[in-house]
Amino acid sequence: ILAKQNSLGLAIGVDKSAHRINRNVEGFDALEESTNFHLIRADLNDFYRLVKAANWPVTKHYILYPNPWPKAKHLQRRWHGSAVFPQMTSIGQQLILRSNWRLYLEEFQQAAGLVHLKGAIEAVPVDVKNALTPFEAKYQASQQVCYQLVLVR
Repeated sequence: ILAKQNSLGLAIGVDKSAHRINRNVEGFDALEESTNFHLIRADLNDFYRLVKAANWPVTKHYILYPNPWPKAKHLQRRWHGSAVFPQMTSIGQQLILRSNWRLYLEEFQQAAGLVHLKGAIEAVPVDVKNALTPFEAKYQASQQVCYQLVLVR
């Protein structure tokens, strides 16, 4: 969906799980001629550092339905508590997060302010058919509200 919406750009989907990368790929065969998207398996901590070091010209940077690690003892596993947070938040002109955990986005929004990013949290319109991830489709189908935080400098 993101590759179609940004046909002049390159969309790269990254996940550390080979299972997730190879799952829910129905319809991708029809897009084989398309060269503007790639799905790759990588550790995002390393990937973010490499993208930053290479100074890639990123327009939009999405973080879609990250694991919220809800226990307080797992704060460092949340993106806004991780050591790579300064690098990941400096990538792209826009940083867009989606989650069904509004509190996660509120925490991220507070942390983003420390690196001079500002933005608002809004509900994502319900559109199960055009959900950006299988998680979003599942949450919307079960009538959970999904939220989006769009951050800019």
